Amino acid sequence: AHSTDYGGKFYSELPEEVQTGILKYELSVDLLLDAPDKEVLDIFARLNSYAVKLNPQELRNASFFGEFKTLAYSLGLEYISFWTENRIFTDAQVLRMDEAELASDLLVALLDGIKSRRAIDAYYKIHDAELKEKAKLAQNFRRTMDAIGALSAGSLADSPFKSPVLFYSLFCAIHHHLHGLPHLTLARRPFKETQYPKVWNALESVDAIMEKEDPEGAEAAFVDSLKRHTTDEPVRLARTEFLVKLIAKKL
Repeated sequence: AHSTDYGGKFYSELPEEVQTGILKYELSVDLLLDAPDKEVLDIFARLNSYAVKLNPQELRNASFFGEFKTLAYSLGLEYISFWTENRIFTDAQVLRMDEAELASDLLVALLDGIKSRRAIDAYYKIHDAELKEKAKLAQNFRRTMDAIGALSAGSLADSPFKSPVLFYSLFCAIHHHLHGLPHLTLARRPFKETQYPKVWNALESVDAIMEKEDPEGAEAAFVDSLKRHTTDEPVRLARTEFLVKLIAKKL
């Protein structure tokens, strides 16, 4: 509450003894010397978790300390610049650990195929003590992320794929063609770096498809899945299969 005597006054207007008291007030300060941005963001995320109601990912952060969480957080922070520069997440969303939740979601897909986002909690529990083939999972995650960054060539931030909902499907579709996604039976067309322009050209057509007044067939089902903005497994699968086929047609 404001002081009834001094509220609304400038520092220069305060009595000398009050000014002296303010100058003598001790503040605790931690200096983060040469700390990388991703470490600073992680620290602020932890601090902020005590000031507001915790979201699902912050609750996971407080409940688990094992293999799956460690990998998900490490990969999420590794791509901080990717998330923010491509407008997938704002700095505020990163502070609330949205990037860690997406990284967790994508790791689930690499492990067992497309699942509902609600499945994340179960994977934190199952793989808390041990996460087999952790190095391979990290490698495939990085390969897919790096491929998306390279083939989009700076255009991702201006595309529909900057939406986390659609980025999830993009990641799964690219990974399927390059490495194979568990339980996804669609034909794969592993593409090389020289084919990146063709792949992005195919993906760019999504923007036009979304703007059609009366899309038909598979395009109509895809647009409808986006309108629902859900992260349930059947809808996610439909989106990903559409993108897999869209890319295959251009290769």
